[in-house]
Amino acid sequence: TVGIYTAPISPWPHQEIVARRLVDTYPYGYLLCDEVGLGKTIENGLAFRALWLSGKAKRVLICPPASLLDQWQREMATKFLMPFGVARSNSRGARVNYLLPTEHEEERPSLFDRDLLVVSTGLLQREERLRQLSQSQPFDIVLVDEAHFARRQNSRPGLDEEPSFGKLYLGLHNGLRHKAKALWLATATPMQLSAVEAYDLADLVGRLGCFASEHSLVAVYYEILGALAKGHTPSPAEQDTLRIVAKRTEFEDPALWKRIAEWLLEKDPQLRVVFTQWIEAGVWPSRRDDERLLMRLLFAISPLHRVMLRPSGTEPKVKLYGE
Repeated sequence: TVGIYTAPISPWPHQEIVARRLVDTYPYGYLLCDEVGLGKTIENGLAFRALWLSGKAKRVLICPPASLLDQWQREMATKFLMPFGVARSNSRGARVNYLLPTEHEEERPSLFDRDLLVVSTGLLQREERLRQLSQSQPFDIVLVDEAHFARRQNSRPGLDEEPSFGKLYLGLHNGLRHKAKALWLATATPMQLSAVEAYDLADLVGRLGCFASEHSLVAVYYEILGALAKGHTPSPAEQDTLRIVAKRTEFEDPALWKRIAEWLLEKDPQLRVVFTQWIEAGVWPSRRDDERLLMRLLFAISPLHRVMLRPSGTEPKVKLYGE
């Protein structure tokens, strides 16, 4: 965390919390879903700086829309003293412009052969640039800004047809994510028309465990939780589904499970008793108050909560699938 304390800025508490989480759990991938104006650039810059100075991350790639290229470079230079280059394609490969240590320009054979780079998401939609990416060294961190632009093209709720993805999502899915040790997707609006849009982005991050590429299981899980929140006790089959997911979470996501154990199970003795009886003996709580306790844990291991970082620590409000 030396990189956080030595940065030439003073972050707000919520910004430092998010940055520390990114550093402490590296190389986990995340959806970074701050509301507009809460400072995602500061959070990411602090994490970049801390991981870069510690030697954990050498190669960092930032991919914003073209209109934000220079802004990201300036922010990284002035607030974090990090010498990112802006790479733009040309007939010989790429032209990379720097602000630090002095303003200068380089001609490079590829967009991706420098360690600290800002490259437009538009270039990730071009086959020749994706070929360059496939031949480059992997990146320790890749941040995609305004990631909601990768949403599917047929995202109306209740559709059973095959998803139709645009070039940006396919570029992320087929190319970029395989070159990222840690993939961070930043967007204030992970869901615009349907909850499936948030799921698509979460699936790219690669930390959904049993929910990965299982859209139907995600739908079932949230439907069970929705009914439970309304006071309906899950059926025996639904209880088994929840129990299997809970058991698998400890092995699929150890860092998340550790946080749950510290924040919920260790600080709430009654929840620990209820959870132990259910997870070990299959005994569902008979009291509504105990159901509510268990529901806190079940929401904490839900698909979006696993990968989503928000300053408030809460999961976004989304409609259930099919509503």
